[in-house]
Amino acid sequence: METKINVFSPKQENFISEYLQSGNITQAAKKAGVTKKAVYRWLKNGLEEEIAERQKKIADKAIKQMQTATVEATNYLLSVVKNEQSPSSEKLKAADLLTRNGLKAFESDRLALLADLENKLEELSE
Repeated sequence: METKINVFSPKQENFISEYLQSGNITQAAKKAGVTKKAVYRWLKNGLEEEIAERQKKIADKAIKQMQTATVEATNYLLSVVKNEQSPSSEKLKAADLLTRNGLKAFESDRLALLADLENKLEELSE
């Protein structure tokens, strides 16, 4: 596997940081103290790929945090359902949330599987 090493100038790094926060080239360029012309030149010369990579890392981290939070929330709801001291009304609310969210997760999983199958079918038909 080839290791890619990108070294960016402080202004480029500043632009990347500002862009990742705002998602707006004009605003990020202004905050970074660079011209849009320079930014577009940088984007053509590898900065676009770097930004995409960093955006993916941010998204991956957010997804992992959401997965962790979902597991923690599910464990809490299960503890409410199993707790002998929990009022019946709270147990019912927790069970309802567990069931509805479980069904959504199952449905989401099935939709992802269906999308994968459709993509493979499309590839085979080409």
